[in-house]
Formats: sequence, C-alpha cells, structure tokens
Amino acid sequence: MKTKQLVLSIGLALGSGFAQAVVAPTLDVVAPATVSFPGLVWDSGQQLTWLQDTNWNPNLMTWQEATDWAAGLSVTYNGQTYADWRLPTTAEMQYLRDNYTSNGLPIGTGYGTSPVTDPGPFLVGQFISTATADAWGKETQMYMDMDANGGIYGPTGTSLTMLTWGAVMVPEPEAYAMLLAGLGLIGFVARRRRANL
Repeated sequence: MKTKQLVLSIGLALGSGFAQAVVAPTLDVVAPATVSFPGLVWDSGQQLTWLQDTNWNPNLMTWQEATDWAAGLSVTYNGQTYADWRLPTTAEMQYLRDNYTSNGLPIGTGYGTSPVTDPGPFLVGQFISTATADAWGKETQMYMDMDANGGIYGPTGTSLTMLTWGAVMVPEPEAYAMLLAGLGLIGFVARRRRANL
C-alpha cells in the first residue's frame, strides 16, 4: 500500500511538472529594486533569476571587466546572500526578446525616439542616458543589441567598452531548498526500505 501511495505521489508531482511545461513563460519581479538593492526578476522560461536593474553597475566596461564584475557580485535577499552570478549569454538575452513582450513590444532597452522594444520589468536607465543598446554576453567578447536590431555580434577587441544587461543566477533561490528537500525525501525512503528488510 505504501508503495502505491509513493508511486501516486511521484505521478502527481510529474503531472504537475508537465502541466507547468505548457504554461506560457513569465517574467516576475521577485523583489523590487531600491537605491541599495538591484531587484530580482524570475524568468520562468529559462529558470533564471535576473537583476531587475540591468545597469546595477552603471559603468561602460570591457568584456573582461564586466565578466569580473558579475563573478564578484553578491546580493542579499531575505537574509540569504547569493554570490553565484554571471553575465547572461547572448542566447539568454535573445530569449528575453523572442519570448516576452511588454506593451506589445519585445523586451529590450526601449531606447530611441520610436522604440521597437520595451523594458518590461527591467530598469534600463543607463542604456537610455548613454544612448546605447549593446550589452555584453557571457561568451568571450560577444555582445547583443538589446534594441532595434536584436543581433548578436563579436568577438570584439579587448579594449571595447559597453554596458551589461545585468547578471543572472541559476537556479532560482527557492530551487536550492527544493533540491535539498528532494534529496532528503530520497534518503528517507531508502532508510525506510532498509528498515523494512
């Protein structure tokens, strides 16, 4: 009987996972940005946590400087510090543009007199004030136009400077707890089986 209950529980969990797979992806503000906090946006389609303030470091940087900045980033939320950040890949930035819209436009900087993109939940002030839409990607000296063209470019020279589209963290903070809970459940079931033998 216990085995049937376990199989039923696993089936329900898998079923809900498959049901979630067909739901349209969303960008949700997990924690809004403040003067001293960059904000967090959960990207359900890619299972990534993004900085809401895309220009948390407002400086134009070389690719190496941007990479080092993201790797050294530390963000504390709900008493937990997260330090496993990196630059987003150009494919991850392209996914934002291809799979999400805001005000009927793809996600992007919204830069220009006739915007072809919209920032959605992201804060993009530096992109506008420096009149640029190009953002570094994780790949060596590669970047993406986050506005009009949406193209991926590079590799560039090592001295070229531009902005970043924030940083990403994978997995989402709550996923760590879910992973630990799953491992604990597996250990509990294994221990119960040994006790019943």
